Amino acid sequence: MSSLYDQLHPSSPALPSSSPTQPSSPCDEIDARAFCLRVLQSPEFRAYITNGIVLGDLPAAVICRLMDYAWGASPKRVEVVGRDGGPIETVSRIERVIIDARDKLDKSDELPVTTH
Repeated sequence: MSSLYDQLHPSSPALPSSSPTQPSSPCDEIDARAFCLRVLQSPEFRAYITNGIVLGDLPAAVICRLMDYAWGASPKRVEVVGRDGGPIETVSRIERVIIDARDKLDKSDELPVTTH
């Protein structure tokens, strides 16, 4: 397994430089995905992860991400379905009932009178 430096700086003398004052960097010739894969597959990164786990100083978010990739992440969305996989049918019934407060009062009680 080659080191991270070797993966990011392959030796290729056939590559011409873009200008004599500024030689082109081999990192400029790979896309972001390839660069990230090279970093992740390097022994230095694997040692960093292993040391972080052993020493206990690896951030919890990184450990959670590792477990998600290893065992599968929990679903981000939960779909609830009704009978036979169809949509849930909800029936709501709203009733309006008018209650006359005069029926609840005793004969001796009177309704309050409000004047404006």
